[in-house]
Amino acid sequence: MRKSLSRVMVSAAVLLGGVLVAPLATTPAAQANVFDCIDHAVNSGATNQQAAAACEKPTTDECYQAFRAAHGAQSWAQDACERGRED
Repeated sequence: MRKSLSRVMVSAAVLLGGVLVAPLATTPAAQANVFDCIDHAVNSGATNQQAAAACEKPTTDECYQAFRAAHGAQSWAQDACERGRED
């Protein structure tokens, strides 16, 4: 009986640990991608404010349209937006 209880407790701890750690593992990567987008855009000629506003858009298309409105059609804008969406 003690062995069964120990297994249940260990299993519960592993599951709970996975639930608590999983969101922490994905959040910094998502933030890093936004920062990659912003860095690429700023290095290509966008201002910090334009880059932050565009890179935080929910989709790649919306991100690109924000850059296009300010800078016209630019390949770096598409590249920056794609960096912001990589996993």
